[in-house]
Amino acid sequence: SDLGWNIINPNSSSVYVKFYDTTSTVTVGTTTVVKTLLIPAMSTVVYGSSTMRGNSQFVFNRGIQMAVTTGLADSSTSTPILSIYTEIFYR
Repeated sequence: SDLGWNIINPNSSSVYVKFYDTTSTVTVGTTTVVKTLLIPAMSTVVYGSSTMRGNSQFVFNRGIQMAVTTGLADSSTSTPILSIYTEIFYR
C-alpha cells in the first residue's frame, strides 16, 4: 500500500505529528506512538507515494490515527496555537 502526506504548519514554532496504529480511542501522552514527524515552523512537508514506492514508512495493521503536539516526547500533550492542515494519502 502507498502512504504519503501533505502537512502545513502555520505556527511560529515547530510541531510534531504523532501517528498511532489503533482503532481504539487515543489518549495523547499515553497511547503508544508508532511514528513522529517534525513539521518546522511556518512550513510545508510533502511526502508522496511516488517517492515512497518500495520504501514504506510504517505498516499500519489496525488503524491510522494522529495527533499534533508542540513537544517531541511521546508523553507531550501540549497543543499548537493554530491548527495545522493535513492530508494523508493511504491506499
